[in-house]
Amino acid sequence: MNKTWVGVYGMMLVATVATADTLTMTDGKTVKGLFAGFENRKFEFKTEEGTLLKEYPLKIRSLTTDSPVTVSAKLSGKSYDTIDFVGFEERQIQFSRNGQSIREPIIMLLSIQMLAVLSKDPEATLSDPLGARTTTVAAVTPTPVRADPPRKWDQTGKWREVESPQTDVISRGESVDIDSKLKKGMVNVVHFHLPSVVSSVRQGTYVESLAAKRYNRMVVLKLELPGFNAPVCKDLKINSLPQFWIYDGNGKLVKKLTDRFTESDIDAALKTARSGRAF
Repeated sequence: MNKTWVGVYGMMLVATVATADTLTMTDGKTVKGLFAGFENRKFEFKTEEGTLLKEYPLKIRSLTTDSPVTVSAKLSGKSYDTIDFVGFEERQIQFSRNGQSIREPIIMLLSIQMLAVLSKDPEATLSDPLGARTTTVAAVTPTPVRADPPRKWDQTGKWREVESPQTDVISRGESVDIDSKLKKGMVNVVHFHLPSVVSSVRQGTYVESLAAKRYNRMVVLKLELPGFNAPVCKDLKINSLPQFWIYDGNGKLVKKLTDRFTESDIDAALKTARSGRAF
């Protein structure tokens, strides 16, 4: 495994941070990365290389998380505002709640969305956005998610570094004037990214995938933060991470997602930011 990937989760976050999740296909192929959710009858899984896989359960033998992941889940006839996702095997989804193992048939599953936020306060708790359950965390120093940027295989047989045209890193902790970085005429999502936090990686992947689909209509401005002591965090009084600030095409801040940022929350904020434009 890539050493930089192993370092992603050096933090001591109970039940929410994984070293690497494992996806095993029915043909025996094994993939390491991050479980990213379940939508439209497909599991979503981000590989170590940064590729977002979307696979039907019939093609998957098993999916296991290094540590349980706090999620919200919808099933036919029931829903869980907050529950720990453990994995998938033998056509069953495995959850855990209050120490109790819960198994549900995959045919009953409608969606899984990620939940989690990290507070600046060293005595604070890592809690789901709905406030139904909290888990104590230790005061730690974050480590970078990846030392290397995304890569692409070129025709010369070598990997080359590439940057997404819809994602722009505007700060690596230094002070920055966000308003001056906004792309005029486009919906801007400002992502305050703490790479050590699983939800920041997962939800960041989600907004970047949306931006890629909506070329010339949406852009992600990312702040790669080393920790809460970064100058930009002090300037803007950032007390929790990750955060997603959504601006409309006129540069107006329409929504700050600071403690709840499921896919539905992000989608609703983006809808508000459309400002009447085709999106």
